[in-house]
Amino acid sequence: SSSLAEHGTIPIQFFLILFLLIPKSITMTSEEYTNTCISQDEIERHAKDIRQMKKVLANQQFELDNSIRMLDEMINAYKPLQAEFEVEEKKVAEIKKRCEEDGASIAKE
Repeated sequence: SSSLAEHGTIPIQFFLILFLLIPKSITMTSEEYTNTCISQDEIERHAKDIRQMKKVLANQQFELDNSIRMLDEMINAYKPLQAEFEVEEKKVAEIKKRCEEDGASIAKE
């Protein structure tokens, strides 16, 4: 196998991988490192906050699911009524048509 040096060029990907693999802590000063560290208390506080947010989201999801269920029930309850309304609408249209026909007959006489 040939080495990169034998080819005279080193691909840019090599440098990118090398850069990504070098830990940032090597190049940090001790003050920078201390400033970036999170205390155990902070980690526990953030974990507690996340658990609280998960509870709130779970409650909101529960409420959303209930609202969707209630909406589905209302839609399903409306469907039979809509069918009844359509039947009644046809009856009214037939009565109107007969009345118009009768009115036209009377007008001719």
